[in-house]
Amino acid sequence: MEYEAKEQAGADYYETTKERKAHRNGTRGRGLNTRLEKIILNKPQLRENPFITKVFDRFSRTEKALKLFIVESYIKE
Repeated sequence: MEYEAKEQAGADYYETTKERKAHRNGTRGRGLNTRLEKIILNKPQLRENPFITKVFDRFSRTEKALKLFIVESYIKE
């Protein structure tokens, strides 16, 4: 998710570029239920735009979305 945040913001932390579209604003804990337990992911926050990730769907709270992301990542590699 950190890589996605860098791509969406157009720059890394404390980096000054002309391509910057948004500024980082820390992270927020995001719960995700798995078969074993609930895990907390640190979801990056952006000031100007909402952060969108491929790790889980916008309102998804179960591991189904996470499993699909891992499978897709493995197949693409």
